[in-house]
Parts: sequence; C-alpha cells; structure tokens
Amino acid sequence: MIERCGLNPDELEPVCDFNHWAQTESGPVRIHLLSFTTLDAPKAEIEALGDELKPIS
Repeated sequence: MIERCGLNPDELEPVCDFNHWAQTESGPVRIHLLSFTTLDAPKAEIEALGDELKPIS
C-alpha cells in the first residue's frame, strides 16, 4: 500500500493485533490496518488510485 499510493512510511504504523479476512469470489483476502501518525490521512490521494479509505475514530 505504501508503494502503490506513494505514502510516506514514516507517517504510518501497522496495527499488528488486527487480523481480519474477507471472503471474495476469487478466494480469501487479508485486510491490513494502518494508522496514520499525521493529523489527516491523504484521503483524496488514496481514492484517486481507486482505493478506499475507511476512517476509524
């Protein structure tokens, strides 16, 4: 995700205890959770790549 979206890895922290899988037509997909350390996440940049940002308050 960092490479695909051109994100700064110094502004992200993985949430290591988050372990979620979703079932799709082509098989299971692991969902990763990242936490931005900045005030605001780069929502527009992520959505411009066809990805979806799901804020968790």
